[in-house]
Amino acid sequence: MVSWIKFEIMHQRLRRLINSLAILSFIPFLLVLASCSGETQGPRETVSLNGEWMFAVDTGNVGIIEQWFSNGMPGERVVKVPHTWNVDDETEFHYGQAWYMKEFNVPASWLKKQMFIEFERVYHDARVWINGKRAFDHIGSGYTTFREDVTQYLLPGKRNRVAVLVDNSPGANTIPYMGSFDWAMDGGIIGHVNLVATGTPSVKNVLVHSDFIGTGEKYEGKLILETLLEQNIDFDGDIQFRVIIREENQQTSDIISEGIHQAKIAGNRYYIELELSSVRLWHFDDPNLYKLSLSPILEGRQTDEFETVFGFRKFNIQDGKLYLNNEHIRLTGVEWMPGSDTMHGMAEPDEYIERVIDDMKNANCIFTRFHWQQSKATIDLCNRKGILVQEEIPLWQQPVDFANPPLSDIAALHAEEMIMRDYNAPCIIAWGIGNELQSTLNSTKKSLFQLKAMVEKLDSNRIVSYVSNHVGENPEDDVSAYFDWIMMNDYYGTWFGKDAEAAGLALDKIHEIYPDKPVIISEWGLCEPRFTGGDERRVRDMEAHYAQYVERPYVQGYIYFNYNDYRTHMGEEGEGKLRRRVHGVVDHNLEHKPSYEMLKKLSAPVQLDHFTGDDGKLVLSFLVSHTLPSYTIRDYNVSVLNASSGEIVNEAVLDQTGP
Repeated sequence: MVSWIKFEIMHQRLRRLINSLAILSFIPFLLVLASCSGETQGPRETVSLNGEWMFAVDTGNVGIIEQWFSNGMPGERVVKVPHTWNVDDETEFHYGQAWYMKEFNVPASWLKKQMFIEFERVYHDARVWINGKRAFDHIGSGYTTFREDVTQYLLPGKRNRVAVLVDNSPGANTIPYMGSFDWAMDGGIIGHVNLVATGTPSVKNVLVHSDFIGTGEKYEGKLILETLLEQNIDFDGDIQFRVIIREENQQTSDIISEGIHQAKIAGNRYYIELELSSVRLWHFDDPNLYKLSLSPILEGRQTDEFETVFGFRKFNIQDGKLYLNNEHIRLTGVEWMPGSDTMHGMAEPDEYIERVIDDMKNANCIFTRFHWQQSKATIDLCNRKGILVQEEIPLWQQPVDFANPPLSDIAALHAEEMIMRDYNAPCIIAWGIGNELQSTLNSTKKSLFQLKAMVEKLDSNRIVSYVSNHVGENPEDDVSAYFDWIMMNDYYGTWFGKDAEAAGLALDKIHEIYPDKPVIISEWGLCEPRFTGGDERRVRDMEAHYAQYVERPYVQGYIYFNYNDYRTHMGEEGEGKLRRRVHGVVDHNLEHKPSYEMLKKLSAPVQLDHFTGDDGKLVLSFLVSHTLPSYTIRDYNVSVLNASSGEIVNEAVLDQTGP
């Protein structure tokens, strides 16, 4: 006999236990993220340069003068890349120059190959020497991926050396600008490093333009593959492309398209159009992906193999409402501030990132934004686990004036590298181009319009967004209305003064002036110790502000700030690598606070209402949210478990009937 039971909601293949009075949590089945170790893929070979590097700080900025890149580095020690020195005890307060150096063998078989080195992220300036020769610089964009052709510098069959001078000192020609950003200022090679060898021609990128037609019973896919080659050479029509498309992150991994295609050429780009008879759509509850493999074939010889992951999904705004795959939705979410693990800082390992993304999804948060560009692993995990993302260029608070050409050039670099790397990610629904700038100033407006035009030229299909902390008080003068949706940071009751009801009044004022614009609450929360009351107050404030949003249907979503207590050089608590803001529903060790459970409750699409049990029959009743959040519940099961053994007693489909 079952003396006590627990209830669990299960979506497709993943079960997550909850107790009978807990908030329900919905997380789809996900595949394990692939590791970043070296691998060989046909004519493209990739070798990881992660792991042990020699490291030394350069407090006097003498490394170039003394030619450390050739002569070695005094006081060097071994570190493991990805790495930031700002979580190491001896260098946590160092903001300036430091050097990384590594020796490695290049296979003799690469003699006739084209060779590239790829740095996922180096914060924020990188100057690179290979075998004692200055190879290239990457300046002012520390969170974006860059890859350079280093064929002329590498020596196949011999021992090679790469040296990287990294600088994280605040600067006027970097974004983030000077010290104007509220997160950790971690310097280092904070992402993966790879050597890549290919034949010629090689693929620089493939932009996948996907569309679909059909109903819930069957969807047909349409693709345009836009290929950019590393070499801008006229191949006189001899080049062809082998294309393979395989199911990814699904129950099966079938090949759904395979063939050799002649591309249409426009400028330096090659276009292939495909029609697929049956595809599954990407949705945050059902994140179906596809893997594309594209290989150039020149005179019968395959010269490279490029892989990318994409999905079929449509996200748009119509009549002031958000739609995903033609279904109206209202979204609930939370922001995570990476770099807060005190062991790794901004070089957090993929396993740690996965733990965080799982915990966000467990809180029923299917929507997030990032104040700066994220690692490949973070975006890939959001793809696979089903979280909608706004990824942003890290312009924060200070006036931005692109009359300064270096800053406008760096903003353009940020936009291009961010969008070109993550263009195919179905999780990304919006590009953000600034947060809490002085957006009533004409110079700021002009600069944001310029940056918006850059982004739209690179990607005309996604939302372009600006996040404002002035629009509530000055909606007529704020630049927000010129963007696809209005994103309002709500700190009424804390930074803005007044109270939660003032947030509702500000929202009504915005809606009165811009009735056709959806409003997204892009931040709201309580920052300690600047504001007192602890997590008990955080819970009360959360409920009070939520009450203002839920009753206003034009508020189409929210992103709570913040998931975690986070490291920041602006923090009011702690010093060095422990300096942080206490702003999260979990602490800096990811331990849940009571406010986590409140966020989970408010964000749940379904709540257990009541249950009855007589004569061995159990009847469960659930309440489905039609306000905030609001989306269709599909393919959810209810499982009844024995509390003591954990065994499943019974299962049933969650049938949405009644109101």
